Amino acid sequence: TMVPLAAPLEPNTWHHAAITIDAKGKHIYYIDGNDFGEQDGTPGTADGDYPVIIGKADNFWNGVIDELKIYNRALGPDEIKAQAARK
Repeated sequence: TMVPLAAPLEPNTWHHAAITIDAKGKHIYYIDGNDFGEQDGTPGTADGDYPVIIGKADNFWNGVIDELKIYNRALGPDEIKAQAARK
């Protein structure tokens, strides 16, 4: 899924990115603790023996992913802000 940002991110600067998906399939996107968009998705569960692939696309990203976390529930906005503030 690709969601356009309202403005480009400042290069060579640390940024926190998060996506939450609730039980109804609603996706909420966050950058640096602030939500910038949402969209409806398909509800369901991620069960089975499927691989998790991050960043597989033709639009390669030249950067580093550090401290990837996957939770078994959707974090709330305050939890996302707290995570973003931890840099």
